[in-house]
Amino acid sequence: SDNAGIANELALAAGKLRDYPLAIASFEHYLGLVTPSAQDHLRFADLLLIARDIDYSEQQLALAAPLAAESSEFHVLKARLARLRGNRKEAVRATGAALELDPHNGQAWGIHMEISDSAALAGLIERVKSLLREEIANPYFRVLMSYALANACLRSGDDAAAFAELKNANYLQQEHRSEEHTSEL
Repeated sequence: SDNAGIANELALAAGKLRDYPLAIASFEHYLGLVTPSAQDHLRFADLLLIARDIDYSEQQLALAAPLAAESSEFHVLKARLARLRGNRKEAVRATGAALELDPHNGQAWGIHMEISDSAALAGLIERVKSLLREEIANPYFRVLMSYALANACLRSGDDAAAFAELKNANYLQQEHRSEEHTSEL
């Protein structure tokens, strides 16, 4: 079909079903039907990363760079790719850039806490605890930040705090899913 909307929806549906070859082919078709935006390239790079096509994902990220370099999503994707490539230094730099743009980016915190030096964990744990007391526009980022906090507590050896934070993160996740389901009705 030459309908961009249909190609995009097919790519989304195939991606949710983990039929990555179909999702990639459909999204490539979609990109051929529209003038791709930076967000389109970011979404495609993310799909390619999930499908483990790292080189193609990096190509799409490079296409998004001129327009998306000031988005936290761009830097999170860059960090995910760097982490997969084993480039810890670049991953830390990219998560730092993402967090400068959006201090509540739960994905960035998850990666940042996972790859940071153990010596830095105490300060990072306190920073995330402080941020969780603030209003967070994206409720799912609160969930991700809570999981990142639980994992950081575990890494730091505080099993009791890790358990408490994991319990809280699971509660927030369940609450978020319930709100998502309600909004779909």
